[in-house]
Amino acid sequence: MASTAESQGEESYRRIKHDIICCVLQPASEITEGELCDRYGLGKASVRTALARLNQEGLLKGLPRRGHMIAPITLGDVAAVFELRVILEPAAARLAAERADETTLRALVDLAQPLKMPVERGQGEFLRSNLRLNHQFHVGIAVASGNQRLTTSIAQLLEAVERVLHLWMSTQPSMDQQLAHEYGEHTEVAAALFAREGEKAAKLVEEHLVIAREGIFSSLMRNPQSLTLQVARS
Repeated sequence: MASTAESQGEESYRRIKHDIICCVLQPASEITEGELCDRYGLGKASVRTALARLNQEGLLKGLPRRGHMIAPITLGDVAAVFELRVILEPAAARLAAERADETTLRALVDLAQPLKMPVERGQGEFLRSNLRLNHQFHVGIAVASGNQRLTTSIAQLLEAVERVLHLWMSTQPSMDQQLAHEYGEHTEVAAALFAREGEKAAKLVEEHLVIAREGIFSSLMRNPQSLTLQVARS
């Protein structure tokens, strides 16, 4: 019985967290425990367990006598996340170039290849697939570093920034040029890692993150009308 309750709590946590990160549950919106039970067809106990974990992770905020609020995205938070990524991810790249075996590095080269959008898939699903691939590439470098604490920290930072990436992509009429540039940079990073050029890989990762940060902030500031309810300025 205990294992069943734990698995139900894990499912509730996974499904609700996924929709928070993908902004299906929009930042700064309010929701109750009962609404979540109805929405996902889950029991109160498992939803309550999930809510406790999500509150601890900062993705939800409890509202006395009102339920819960999906944590707002603030420009300050986004800046802090990128500041940490610029510190940690180049370090992971240096370690990966030094420590990873050839099979692992070859897998990163494969992950760096851009996706092509099939005719039968819409733009939205294509963008979501690219975000998943981006996550796998950056976390893959961290895993290749052989440092589990570093990997955990980078994975958490990527989750934090993915919410704003979903919002950012939703404001773009076309992402073709941005994605082509993104994967061109991934390809260069992967090639440097495969060649065991740790310092070069670290520098490329840092440049990649700085460019991404500037692009996201520039876009958010150009599209305040679409983000008024989702992005706070502090």
